[in-house]
Amino acid sequence: MHFDFGAAGKSAMEQIRVPELSIDLVRMRSRERSQRGRMRALLLYALVSVSLIGVGTGLAARFYNGVHMWFYGDKFAIAVNSLVIQHNPTLEDLRAVVNRAAFPVVLPVGMPSGTRIDRIMYAPLNHPNSITIIYGNARMNTHFGISLFDSVAVTNGTTGLPSGLTSMVHPASTLHVWTVGKETVVAGRQAAQPTQIDEIEGSMMRTSPRASLEATEPMLRSIIVEGGPGAVADAVERYAPRGYRSVLLDRKYIGWIPWLAKREKPGPDSRMAILTAIPTVHGQPDYMKATVHWPNKIMPKLGVRAVRAFLQATHTGPACRCELLYYRPNRATFAIWKVSVLDPNRVAKFVVDAKTLAVRAER
Repeated sequence: MHFDFGAAGKSAMEQIRVPELSIDLVRMRSRERSQRGRMRALLLYALVSVSLIGVGTGLAARFYNGVHMWFYGDKFAIAVNSLVIQHNPTLEDLRAVVNRAAFPVVLPVGMPSGTRIDRIMYAPLNHPNSITIIYGNARMNTHFGISLFDSVAVTNGTTGLPSGLTSMVHPASTLHVWTVGKETVVAGRQAAQPTQIDEIEGSMMRTSPRASLEATEPMLRSIIVEGGPGAVADAVERYAPRGYRSVLLDRKYIGWIPWLAKREKPGPDSRMAILTAIPTVHGQPDYMKATVHWPNKIMPKLGVRAVRAFLQATHTGPACRCELLYYRPNRATFAIWKVSVLDPNRVAKFVVDAKTLAVRAER
């Protein structure tokens, strides 16, 4: 099995047809159509990430809820029938997944300095038996994934192996596998440097679920980041007010606001998508044809109206080289900061009255 992240990403990109859209058309589309465009990009990353550990098949839906893995001889196979993708997770997001997991989760520790968590994928939604964490390190220019399985979801031998998986196997020599308590940890041997994987394994053996979560916190987002360049989010995190549910909106999200406000809809959280009924095409899961649902919201209807009022008052649109930091410091006002993409430390601050929606610059 090929574990080269760059080559896998290029291959996945070539298979996904994304039509070119004018910015005006993007602004006019419905939330569902717009989210589908974002989801294509999100699924590209997910497809590459899943390829780090194996393949799935909708056939397993008859047998397993979530994910199951088989090792037999020198081969392995993975079955997937549902998947939750969480981009730019916060500590709150990860803690919720860990608390719902079917096993005591010991998170990977001992990561190189500067490592951040780009996204997590898990299944099933309510009681995960598998959690995959995708890490990125800009300083080292590396990306790699580590999967954590409830050991009950890992079978040694072909017992219970769906017939559709017998031809969809890969050499187990491509994986580095170890156990920590009731957890089976799986990483691609070429996904990171061998010495890094050895250090991570040793560190996990010496930690606890609680301590591993505490060690993971610095690698997570401290604000809600709706897309956009990672460098902008990194900068905004350093000065965003603490104690509020701060949300960073990228230019694509800014383009959704007029449509949402006109139809009196809350702001959706496009970071988290639930994929169910994943079909099998040529023996492999076709995530692009799965049923996709975005369950969460990040802004109430009034918040969306407040952002629209700001956009109108300041003549700001998705073509601006900016992102918006949104939060509500009190019941009477909304705070909206205009952040320059070229210089994220250059910020213009505004306040929107929650009753009148009047906009004024903050001194």
